Amino acid sequence: YAWQSMLLMGFGSGACVLLGVAATASRPRWYFRLPLVVLASLLVGLFLAWFDWFVPSLWDENYWPPTDVAYVSSVGVADETHPLLIWFAITLVTTSVVAGWLTVATLARTAHTLAHRQSWQRRAARTACFAVSVSIAVFPTFVLWRLLTPGRVPVQQLPIPNAYDTIVAVGDSVEASPFATIESDWDWETVPTTMLAPAIQAIESDLAQLRHVLSQQSEIPLKYTQEDYSNLPFSRISNHRSLARALLSRARLAQLDGDPGRALELRLDTVRLGYVVRRGGLITEELVGIAVSGIGTYYIYMNRDSLKADECLHTSEVLLELDRKKEPFEQVNERDRLWTRIAFGWHAHLQQITDDVSGWSAADGSGAAGAFLREQVTTRLLAVELALRAFQLEHGQFPATLGELVPEYIDHLPSDPFDPSGGPLRYTRTDDGYLLYSVGADGRDNGGAPPEDAAMAMFDNENASDLRLDVLITGTSNATPSATGSTSPEATTDEENDKPDNDSNLDNDNPNNDAGQSDGSTAP
Repeated sequence: YAWQSMLLMGFGSGACVLLGVAATASRPRWYFRLPLVVLASLLVGLFLAWFDWFVPSLWDENYWPPTDVAYVSSVGVADETHPLLIWFAITLVTTSVVAGWLTVATLARTAHTLAHRQSWQRRAARTACFAVSVSIAVFPTFVLWRLLTPGRVPVQQLPIPNAYDTIVAVGDSVEASPFATIESDWDWETVPTTMLAPAIQAIESDLAQLRHVLSQQSEIPLKYTQEDYSNLPFSRISNHRSLARALLSRARLAQLDGDPGRALELRLDTVRLGYVVRRGGLITEELVGIAVSGIGTYYIYMNRDSLKADECLHTSEVLLELDRKKEPFEQVNERDRLWTRIAFGWHAHLQQITDDVSGWSAADGSGAAGAFLREQVTTRLLAVELALRAFQLEHGQFPATLGELVPEYIDHLPSDPFDPSGGPLRYTRTDDGYLLYSVGADGRDNGGAPPEDAAMAMFDNENASDLRLDVLITGTSNATPSATGSTSPEATTDEENDKPDNDSNLDNDNPNNDAGQSDGSTAP
């Protein structure tokens, strides 16, 4: 199938060249000749769109070369219309470029042979011919240069010992323990404690080892070969998910045993776990880590009103420290793109080039970039909200401005990742609490107005709305006092309430669900 597609494209190229030559012929007259050439070019494009699989493989980011008829049929023109439009454009442009170049070359030759032409006319004709020739060669040369320079495999200095290896080993141990039965046969959040306690007791040593290594250096080893692909978190999702659930189940038991301080530390360790298991990895690891951290963040938020002032400040400090130390998304995305080019070769590299030329990018607020921003703004909002609670517990009221929190309750005010000017998060004290929010995807301050569709709040840059913590974590957009900073009992929810979306994403064994869509760079 690959060779067949190559032969078809060779035929199409030759046909377009001949049609370009025909377009410059003297007969028939141009008003007959040009429509016939255009029609013939479209017919060539139709033929190629129907039988070619290379162009659809670039557009839809499928594997190449195709291996069987089933694969070929899945990317054919029967399912998609854009290959037809692409091939129409390719054949028409190719024919037009050939015809244009021949026309200019003919004029240059004519100007050179006619003695009565002035010298500037001859120079202009030759210059035009040269310019057209260069312009034709620029884009193919650019693509060839990009394909020949995919980048070098970076030298990876893994820490010794590497905490990531220990985390994976502990996860495997937890998956082989009685706790795995709790996960598979029961809802781990609501299973009776009489069943949960013995299962957790059996893995206490594993959890202690896990918590110990979370403070050590960790980095995912990458070989920049397709061997890495089999080791991506598609095979590690259940491993990291089991660890997160085990930590939170232990936190649940600690809470019920009257030890909220230990419960808080276990939830914080779940957040730490999400940051550690992504360090040095690709987009897929980033999404898995975001999902794991999101589960821990959810339970910290839902139990925030039971925290003491010192616990609020400690949690806020840890969250901001994790936020400061995590890799920028641009760095993760570039490493993912480099790995894709090296591991999957020229076809994957060509996919990236077509994406770049077409303007499709992971930085447009969707996919993994959107998930990254969601975690960033959620973490910062929660850190500031906990600092506000500590202030309220010690002063009996909320501050008039966020500036009153610095430096006693928070060392600096985190910026709003959605604010074009890099300003801080927005805050207003109200009669029954406060309103804390980010300006959201539209980059404008809309007074904390919740979005109409909470699920699309991260991506909606047209409707006037802002991002609040209750919207980001619970997925609800109804404005209530408890959702905007009240300390009423109704604002606190225990673990046995609704499951966070991040855990549902891990249930699906697909880390890209949290992002809405993947950026398509990890798997070409």
